[in-house]
Amino acid sequence: MEKNLRVLFLDTRPIRRGAQVFVHELKQRFSNEGIPVMRIFLYEENKYEKLVLDENDLVLPFREDHYFEKMPTVHPSLVRRVAKEIKTFSPDIILCNGSRTLKYAAVIKKCYPSITSKWIYRVIDSAMYWNKRSITKYYYRHFVIPAMDGAVGVSKKSLDEMIEHYRFKKPSVSIPRAINVNHFANYVPDDCARVNSGISKDSFVVLFLGNFTNQKRPDRFLDIIYELQKQIPNVHGLMVGDGPLRGEVDAQLLRLGIGEKITLAGYQRDVRPWIAMSNVLLLTSDTEGMPGVVLEAAAMKTLTVSNIVGGIEEIIQNGENGFLNFSNSNVEYCSILSSVFFDKINIHKIEDKCFQSVLHSNHIESIFQSYVLFFNRCINNDFNSI
Repeated sequence: MEKNLRVLFLDTRPIRRGAQVFVHELKQRFSNEGIPVMRIFLYEENKYEKLVLDENDLVLPFREDHYFEKMPTVHPSLVRRVAKEIKTFSPDIILCNGSRTLKYAAVIKKCYPSITSKWIYRVIDSAMYWNKRSITKYYYRHFVIPAMDGAVGVSKKSLDEMIEHYRFKKPSVSIPRAINVNHFANYVPDDCARVNSGISKDSFVVLFLGNFTNQKRPDRFLDIIYELQKQIPNVHGLMVGDGPLRGEVDAQLLRLGIGEKITLAGYQRDVRPWIAMSNVLLLTSDTEGMPGVVLEAAAMKTLTVSNIVGGIEEIIQNGENGFLNFSNSNVEYCSILSSVFFDKINIHKIEDKCFQSVLHSNHIESIFQSYVLFFNRCINNDFNSI
């Protein structure tokens, strides 16, 4: 490991979402190795659950809904402030975590040629899903993305889609999402957790873990629970999270009449107790990169039922360490969940396999080393083996 490596993480908001949580853990791992690190958040977070910040985290006093974000698409004062912080810290690598960070990276690189850091794009989701409009696609393809010196995809699929969508030709590598496996695997469950949360001990608990946003599809989750109760009367939906669609979720609960079948736990800083009281994680998203919630559940031997989204097939082998809904239909979701409920003997074997898979492929220790290797190659322009 090279001693002079300095890394700056450029992020959007200090919110408790998968992309931000992972970079928080990765930054801590770099820091533990004595590598100087800093994290800059472009915007304040005043609405949803915030990350616990470190002393080398800086939240800038800007808003992402400011009119400058639409025209001219970047805030001039924010550009100057970020450039100032970069010059002061003098990083070798700047890892951009989120699409808004990319446009600021492009402007700063153009306006401040004295900044010689390598700018790395962390591809956390589907570029094709989020950037469909032709004018925005053109802007990113020709002005924003070419400013990047390299890219790290959280899944092979996300990286391949980005390369195709933007015709990206710089060095790139797929480094999967990772977690601290021991943090989850060593958790000791509370036997009274279900009762204390108003959930019956004999319930079949299906978990939704994520933000209430359009892409996460909490509406689909509720529809599935509504249908599943006809096959499994003691099913219970546990929703851990919150977000802009909370009002729609409440209205749907009333419309379906399943309020007693659903527990809304809100944002939780520690999700382990909620995973521990669940029988299965249900992923209903329209888009993902490599969902960290699947890894967290696997580390606690809680299997996942998911549709085909993002890099999910790079994590789950159907019937081996989880289950995949290839048709993406609610009928198929219910069929799979019923099989999980009624086939408890084989399910225990699958739960063991899902733990082993995350232990071998998604541990933060090995993933950290992959980032160090790629960063050093970018600094030294050594791309022969990438």
